[in-house]
Amino acid sequence: MCRDKLYAATAECNPQQMRRTLFFLLFLFSLSLFAQNGEPLRVELVTEKDYHDYSYEICGRNGAIVFYKSNLLNKDTANWVILQYDTNLTQTRNTEIHIPNLAEPISSYYTDNFVHILFQKDDNRNKSSVWFLLTYQCDSVNTKLLPLALTLNEISYIKAYDDYLYCVANEKKTIGANVVHLPTMEVKGIYLEDYYIEQYAFLEIDTLNERLLIGALHFPKVHEALSTFALIDSDLGFNDYTLKQYPESDGIWLTGARCAVSDSGDVLLVGTYNHNTEKRLSNLHTGVYALPYRNGKMGEIHYYNYSNLKSSNSPSQEKIQNLNLELILGNVFHNNNQFALVTEVYYPEYNYNNTYASSFGYYYGYGGYPTTTFAGYHFTHSYITTFDKEGKLVWDNYFPFNNVITNTLYTKTSVYIDKENLGYIYYNFGNKITSTLVDKYEVIEPVTSQVIVTKYPSDEVEYTRNLQIRNWYDNNFIICGYQYIKNGSRSKSGKRFVFTMNKLIYE
Repeated sequence: MCRDKLYAATAECNPQQMRRTLFFLLFLFSLSLFAQNGEPLRVELVTEKDYHDYSYEICGRNGAIVFYKSNLLNKDTANWVILQYDTNLTQTRNTEIHIPNLAEPISSYYTDNFVHILFQKDDNRNKSSVWFLLTYQCDSVNTKLLPLALTLNEISYIKAYDDYLYCVANEKKTIGANVVHLPTMEVKGIYLEDYYIEQYAFLEIDTLNERLLIGALHFPKVHEALSTFALIDSDLGFNDYTLKQYPESDGIWLTGARCAVSDSGDVLLVGTYNHNTEKRLSNLHTGVYALPYRNGKMGEIHYYNYSNLKSSNSPSQEKIQNLNLELILGNVFHNNNQFALVTEVYYPEYNYNNTYASSFGYYYGYGGYPTTTFAGYHFTHSYITTFDKEGKLVWDNYFPFNNVITNTLYTKTSVYIDKENLGYIYYNFGNKITSTLVDKYEVIEPVTSQVIVTKYPSDEVEYTRNLQIRNWYDNNFIICGYQYIKNGSRSKSGKRFVFTMNKLIYE
């Protein structure tokens, strides 16, 4: 293999292969970006053990912010602190703002130099919620807190664009999305007279055409029909919108939906489907689909069965027509040329024990009563399916997990498609980042794992919580979460529980 002769190229080594290998090796060496003093570019904010009291939002080239409740001023008001960091994770601002007590952050979103943070406070007397919007401007000292008259009680996430704030709830009702016109604070919802919305699958903003695209799982009110996905195409203010049905095929029903909009305005609808099943509410999936949407019209839908994928490193699937996998639908990652959908396969795992019962309680042993306890969701692998703007498959990849078991279902795999359309596939679990580099079906670098660098060489990470890696800006990444660290040489207790941010780079 060329890697052993990396620094002394010979005729035996393919120059293109050598360049790509060097490309990845440079990433490995620069995965933890170091400052001039040799320490990693890393922030640590000390907190109490197992307290998850920090929230954050990444802000592109404006850096990142961390916000938290510092203290209670009185029974009605709490003091919140916003810390802003530049792209070298150097703190640049410290802002304090008073927020009604018991109001907690639900979701945040960054756009155009502004961070919008939605706070929720329960109104137990009226069995409803009171909402507040905190708007923080990254390039000035402008910070505002305003009440919101939303019609929703539960909100999943928010997005913002131009003068509008969008709030989406996974409520089984017609009004599951609100838009707030920020200059006037006017609130509108989506009213579909002939349909019930079961679930909102996505909300994407087409900035080029100034349209809002909402994926909804819905069913008609007038008769008992099966649920199906539809696209709500709306102007920014919810003044003019239409509902467009996804195309249907015999024996196929859609089980999930995602949407991606490229910088050039190409829209691709992707998701999962099930083939030839009557259990429409089951969690079984046969493959993925891709559906282009252009000029207000649905294009041709393309179906790709998991058993027919071409990944050279996938397990043998000969003679299997439909895998019917239990999986979780991930996100769509894209550049202007390719769209990559992630789906992750798992199965629930249980521990089995034999139990004896007596008047004194239960004990374990041979011949007892079998009992089962839920051990967690065991993730086996993920599929990465990559499409062009027409929905045609460009490449796919099978990415194995290394003994990943979680108590909750959430997606872990991410994909970064660089300017040369190389696919960097990665996930973090515990204190490690596992990754591979591919060029379509060619594996440039096999799956490897690397420990996340801490602040001091003698640090020992006992465990991590909620550690997530995200693409920050361009080829820069940030990893944020909680770590419990032991180091007897740095403190009297030898232990610290911290919220941390690390800067990573791909080059």
